[in-house]
Amino acid sequence: MDLQARVERLPAQTARQLGGVALLIAVLIGLLQWGKVTPLRQFDEFIYDQLLRLTAVPVSGSAAMLIDIDDNSLSEIGQWPWPRYKLAQLLERAAAGRPAAIATDILFPEADRTALNAQQEAYRKEFGIELGFDQVPKALLDNDVYLGAVMAEYGVVGAVHFLFDQENVSGVSLAPPPGIALQGEVDLLQLDQAPGILHNTFKIQSQLKSNGFVTIEPDPDGKTRRVPLLMRYHDQVYPHLLLAGLMKIVGTDRLTVGHDGFGPVLKIGPHTIPVAKDGSMLLRYRQAGAKYPTFSALDVLRSERPIPAMSGRAVYVGSSAAGLNDLINTPTETQFSGLNLYAVGLDNILGQNTLREPAWWGEAAFLSSVVCAILVAWLFINSSSMPVLLAGSTGLIVILLGASIWMLQHLGVYLSPSSGLASVMVCFTWLSLTRLTIERKQALRWLELVSNTQRVAIESMAAVAETRDPETGGHIKRTQSYVRALGEELAREGKHLDILTPEYIEWLYLSAPLHDIGKVGIHDSILLKPGKLDDAEFHQMKQHARFGHEIIMATSKSIKGDNFLRVAGEIASCHHEKWNGAGYPVGLAGEAIPLSARLMAVADVYDALVSKRCYKPAFSHQDAREYLLKKSGEDFDPTVIAAFVAIEDKIIGIAERYKDDGAIEEGEE
Repeated sequence: MDLQARVERLPAQTARQLGGVALLIAVLIGLLQWGKVTPLRQFDEFIYDQLLRLTAVPVSGSAAMLIDIDDNSLSEIGQWPWPRYKLAQLLERAAAGRPAAIATDILFPEADRTALNAQQEAYRKEFGIELGFDQVPKALLDNDVYLGAVMAEYGVVGAVHFLFDQENVSGVSLAPPPGIALQGEVDLLQLDQAPGILHNTFKIQSQLKSNGFVTIEPDPDGKTRRVPLLMRYHDQVYPHLLLAGLMKIVGTDRLTVGHDGFGPVLKIGPHTIPVAKDGSMLLRYRQAGAKYPTFSALDVLRSERPIPAMSGRAVYVGSSAAGLNDLINTPTETQFSGLNLYAVGLDNILGQNTLREPAWWGEAAFLSSVVCAILVAWLFINSSSMPVLLAGSTGLIVILLGASIWMLQHLGVYLSPSSGLASVMVCFTWLSLTRLTIERKQALRWLELVSNTQRVAIESMAAVAETRDPETGGHIKRTQSYVRALGEELAREGKHLDILTPEYIEWLYLSAPLHDIGKVGIHDSILLKPGKLDDAEFHQMKQHARFGHEIIMATSKSIKGDNFLRVAGEIASCHHEKWNGAGYPVGLAGEAIPLSARLMAVADVYDALVSKRCYKPAFSHQDAREYLLKKSGEDFDPTVIAAFVAIEDKIIGIAERYKDDGAIEEGEE
């Protein structure tokens, strides 16, 4: 394309109309972002996760020390739950290292049935036998009393868990933890109110001097990006276990609420913690695979001397054992030990490396959307140079992303660029298509530009799905080439000539990469699961066909007339339908299934069969061919299968040309 191509200046009235519509689009995007409405919320979370990964750094020391009841500890000492005296011994050994604070991420809501007094009671009821333990100190007869006494002696912070799905009436009246009588600008906070609480047994809880809750709710996509530092239960305020441990380190019982230019802050001694209105703190995770200072519980119990590494640190006791299932999904890792959250949060605070989202982020998102739309519209109205339009819009995107990265790295502030990016992309796309209609004299040049833009947009959208789906870029190139080859063969045979025009076949090629775009709406826990999906998970996975159709159709509404997005919508929605009507999402059968989807179904299944996946080896072409023939007339259109057999040499050549190792044979266009 000639980059110096120029278009005519727009009439004043047309320019005003375009500017007005662009402004309306920007206002709508800004309001949707302000309200965190899907899919802008998902787009924002995706951008945030990418920026967090980009700016993540390795672990370089930690103020926290973790004692992990890991799989090795369970294997050597015994399966969970351990007798409470064993946990008391663990806490005593930890306390010998003179830590600044000890907190336990373990809850004991039921009495210890392994205790000697529990055994006495059981034998008395079952057999009428009175067991005697005259040589055992009285303190060791009841494990709960013993554990509570040890926790009280060393000032261990106990755990409680808040319930939001039920209201419970506790048998234990808990006093507010010390230091949680908030002072300062308390009205800045709107803390969550928990209707119920789960706490330790009375014999343990009544001896504790301080408590911290361990309740953390992930975001709707299943990822944990923040931790609530404060919560209300009845008329009392409780700290998270992370915050309770910090208060022990600082040695203060004062918690002051203040604010700065970005929103509310909590002040604890010399430390300032930025929080949201609900009292939650964003976590700045380290690079994937980061290792935090950790001792196995087994090593601590076997240690005959105090462990110097614990001196002056906050020690958190918990478990990463697979059987206890304390693993979470984060922006940087999918299998992250919940125990590590304490090290992450404490390092963020003590290392002055906290993250925050400004309290005025909604206003900023709205303003960003409007300003970007005005600038893009101004470019289209006042410039007749195509390179200027492209460079100006691209420059806005670079500025938005660059500013967000700079603020994240240097200010610890995440100011979302999502609404601005969406405004630039939507307005650019809409104005481009509108101007194409207006500038009919230069339609050929504009068509070439938009065609290239479409290819970039399709590859970008497919790349979004790729980042969340284990399929490769080679899969995209192969399937779109298979679909085009099958369409051309059917046309050569004189079949479906009313549909298979050269333009339609090109649309097939352009649309094929978007067939699984709907997978961006599927949770990572399902999409990345290596094993077989259960019925509920498979039902959720099937929704990607509907999601893909909705995404593409939402975009196509702004385009008048027939366009490649119609074909893309057909493929995304119907490529899992079967010839005999047994497919999904609707159960279409025969020629009621769009031809584009029938072609895509054969291409997609063939490529899946001959490609290696984490759950299967690659099939040979011959095995895949036999499978397709077997399913002809059942899953697949017999006419399409016949075309596949007729050009199988070409199919094999495409598979070889776009192999997953990235090698592309010479002659590729």
